[in-house]
Amino acid sequence: MLQSILATKFVDIVSVHTNASRSEFSQDEVEKLAHNFLLSGGSTRPLIVRPKNAEEYDVIEGHLEFYAALRAKELDDNFEMIQAIILDSKNEKAIVEQVNLFKEITPSPVTPHSDNKLIERIKNLEKQLSSDINNLKTQLSNQTESPDLESILKSQLDALRNDLTGEKFIQEIVDRVIDGIEKPIKMVERIKLNTASKRELINVPGIGEKIASAIINIRNKKETKRFENIDELTEINRITLNMIENNKWHEWFIID
Repeated sequence: MLQSILATKFVDIVSVHTNASRSEFSQDEVEKLAHNFLLSGGSTRPLIVRPKNAEEYDVIEGHLEFYAALRAKELDDNFEMIQAIILDSKNEKAIVEQVNLFKEITPSPVTPHSDNKLIERIKNLEKQLSSDINNLKTQLSNQTESPDLESILKSQLDALRNDLTGEKFIQEIVDRVIDGIEKPIKMVERIKLNTASKRELINVPGIGEKIASAIINIRNKKETKRFENIDELTEINRITLNMIENNKWHEWFIID
């Protein structure tokens, strides 16, 4: 019997590194895989890694699986290990050749226009940032200040921003997300829903330019030119009671 060179080993997730950006992968796919990893206990597709030193590894193949495992660990700290094939001088040539052969055989998806690809990465980045913000807000729910957590997340945002260096609007995304962190911490003055300007509305979590304009438009169409309660915002398309609850709009707005 031929001796297999594809033996796998469990390695600590935090000891694994990748040069692929997280924004290259759909946040939804990463999230779904992460939850499945927690449900099934791991991945059916082992990573292929090369030792970086005695304790660390670089991903050669399986970058999506790595980010899903990393997300699974964020969701449950007990998820610590991921299955991997570790390259060495005896197996590297054959395994890398096999990986490349599969890439040649498997039909490549149609590559989108570079602008569309960049937009997709921006969307993935925004979803990732939103997920980070929601996780942080949960931790801050019973606190008035948490400079350490804020510093950590700002550092993460800087790293993500560097992934798309040269795009001016990335700075705008990062600034808005950081604003979203600072507001719950600083607890700015509540906003009067019936007199708020578009600029004021945009400062509220979950509200962008389109929703802000829609709020003002609906408000102006009302006979009294005012909302009677916060839940009336559901008259606007895309706004639901869950959205109001998740973004704590009852705390952000007052009916004047």
